[in-house]
Amino acid sequence: MTGIVRILPIYLSLSCILSLYVDASIMFPATIEYKEVKRPVMHTFFELQTFPNGKQVPKEEHDELLYLWQTLWREAGWDTKILTMDDARKHPDFEMYTRGILEDEEVWENSYNYMCFVRWLAMDANGEGGFITDYDTYPMGLKNFDGSILPNGGRFTVFQMFVPALISGTANEWSRMTKKIFDIAIKKSTETHAHVNSDMYALFDMYHETPDDCHWENLVYGGYPYTRKNVVDCKALEDMQAVHLSHYATQLAFQKGLFDIKHHESNRHLFARDLSYNWKEQCF
Repeated sequence: MTGIVRILPIYLSLSCILSLYVDASIMFPATIEYKEVKRPVMHTFFELQTFPNGKQVPKEEHDELLYLWQTLWREAGWDTKILTMDDARKHPDFEMYTRGILEDEEVWENSYNYMCFVRWLAMDANGEGGFITDYDTYPMGLKNFDGSILPNGGRFTVFQMFVPALISGTANEWSRMTKKIFDIAIKKSTETHAHVNSDMYALFDMYHETPDDCHWENLVYGGYPYTRKNVVDCKALEDMQAVHLSHYATQLAFQKGLFDIKHHESNRHLFARDLSYNWKEQCF
């Protein structure tokens, strides 16, 4: 009897080991298939701006910003795509729309506001819908999984109220909104208007007159969220998804003494790079 008592636990232990071995071979097969997760795409638009005298802005100033834009969005888990005038020209209504906005004497071919309108044609002609930002707009909370499904059911969304620094929508929504933007702009091009004819002011009119046309968010921080030089206001960024470092915002930050070096367009990428670094160091 004593011998049986001693042997029984050994028998049970071996059974458990064999059972675990069989279960493990089922649960953890030798070959595991992994499916590649497709990264969402963040678009921007770039083409060199031309002044009324025919001169172009220095390309080097923008190359650095574009490189930083690509780097930061890729680090945040996105693929990036830079759309150009070649993409815009693929739009079936390119000639009609551009001819219409050029009726405005303050908009000339390849001017800043001309480019702002043309990017809508490039994004619509791309035919895939999705996200686009200005190339001075950087991730500050918007993760790659946020881009795997379009927000608000794919309905056209502007993330900085009526400022088109970050916008998204399905392909159909891009087509619908592109038509609306140009309809407003072309109407204004033949009228006396109080402000510059631009895509932002077209959205401004839409926001006030037909707000149901799209979904308006306030999730992009406009400017440099510093409380003082190199000290990030993490609380101000808690609910934000990106930061928009426009020309005007950069000029204001310089006037407040937030930079160590002289403000110039060629230095804007340095200010943006430092902000991204400070945010990651101080707010996580």
